[in-house]
Amino acid sequence: MRLLLVEDDTMIGEVVLDLLRSEHFAVDWVRDGDMADTAVRSQRYDLVLLDLGLPRRDGLDVLRALRACKDSTPVLIVTARNAVADRIAGLDAGADDYVLKPNDMHELLARIRALVRRSSGRAEPVLEIHGLRLNPVTHAVTRQTTGSAGPEPVALSAREWAALEVLMSRPGVVFSRAQIEEKLYSWKDDVSSNAVEMYIHGLRKKLGNAVIQTVRGRGYVMPGACATRGHAPIPLPAPAATRLGDGGHPAGRGLPGGVGLPGRAQAGRRNLRLPPAADGAGAARRPPTGRAIAGGRCPPGPEHNDPDLGTRRHALVPVATLRPAGLRRTGLFRPDT
Repeated sequence: MRLLLVEDDTMIGEVVLDLLRSEHFAVDWVRDGDMADTAVRSQRYDLVLLDLGLPRRDGLDVLRALRACKDSTPVLIVTARNAVADRIAGLDAGADDYVLKPNDMHELLARIRALVRRSSGRAEPVLEIHGLRLNPVTHAVTRQTTGSAGPEPVALSAREWAALEVLMSRPGVVFSRAQIEEKLYSWKDDVSSNAVEMYIHGLRKKLGNAVIQTVRGRGYVMPGACATRGHAPIPLPAPAATRLGDGGHPAGRGLPGGVGLPGRAQAGRRNLRLPPAADGAGAARRPPTGRAIAGGRCPPGPEHNDPDLGTRRHALVPVATLRPAGLRRTGLFRPDT
């Protein structure tokens, strides 16, 4: 989870920053109101810790501007303004909670967990899915496997734990690599190009391949609870088939003899898709009877009875006999000269 800390006091900011990072949060720290306004407009955060007495711009102004943009990011005000009128003003301006300084660090963490939990639409404090239990308080991860007497602890690195929390917090939702990186890293962290893939590989190695699934071209998903009872992976859509330009060859690829047809129809023409070749030499093909090809129609071959299907089918005819009227020279079919 990624948090924004808005605090102008250096000593307090460093203490809170170290505390949050020790709890596996990625934290960005800004020290004035203008920087806070810029940060919330340019980055999506799971929660904002907001002081009110800030240089350049008051914290309440930052909060009102955030809510004016219809941004529902949870905001926890942490301030020394203890008057009842200040607390009412902060909550009415759109804050989700209000904490006075000085505060107990454990209470602050509990309030952060509660706000993050409510913003994700769940009430239970422990994440449980796929036989896995992740406890945000103790950072313990356990798994109940088939045939085991009880839950078995799973040892994870800090970043593996954080990546697992992101996926478990929204089961059934696909997260792209960039979205996971934004949850795991702050501005000052160095990110390698394959970091997320490494964490996902480590989680699969420790938890099993079915726990986290890859949606090709989109990202990673943890199947929803209703689809994972009994550890059965949810069905994912099959990858899109390669678009064929002709004769089973990918669009734009060369055909035998160095000839290729474009994958997209040219002006006034359709793609030429030939039926698959029959077994054996001669490369006999069955034309798609009645389908328009480049302005003409494929002539049907002689009919015969198919004993396997019990229907009448057109016999296979050689490619060389297919010369529909109006077919331009393509390299496959050349008119007699």
